[in-house]
Amino acid sequence: MTHDLTVFLFTAAMGASLSLVYDLMRAIHSYCKDKNAVVAITDIIYWIFVSCLLIYGIEYINNGVIRWYEFAGMILGIGIYKLSISGIIYCILCTVTGFIIKIAEYIFKFCLTAGHFLYKIIMVPLFGGCKRSNYGIRKLSGDKNGRAKG
Repeated sequence: MTHDLTVFLFTAAMGASLSLVYDLMRAIHSYCKDKNAVVAITDIIYWIFVSCLLIYGIEYINNGVIRWYEFAGMILGIGIYKLSISGIIYCILCTVTGFIIKIAEYIFKFCLTAGHFLYKIIMVPLFGGCKRSNYGIRKLSGDKNGRAKG
């Protein structure tokens, strides 16, 4: 009986944690511009995560035996989480996700700006000068289209 109660409580905690991960996915979706691609990718990642967690959890806690109260515990965990703290956690996750996305954007812009700056310093003098000098040579030795006279 105590083992059954432990399994029930464990699956209820698993259901609540899966709901938490789902709220994290919703928070990520709220900040993305291209929702179709992001939703598809995060859904695949979520269901792989859910499958692995369920298989590992059932194998670990109950030696792979599936009982009806495991499903009841999972549904109860999801319901308690959604009715109690889901709204608060979702707001916190949206704030944290927005902050992380803004930091990532600044880092990405900095890297691109630094890369563009290095490109201008190194590549433009080397290859930009060659284009101008080739054009100047063609212009001096040929007609206005760069073809040789004669």
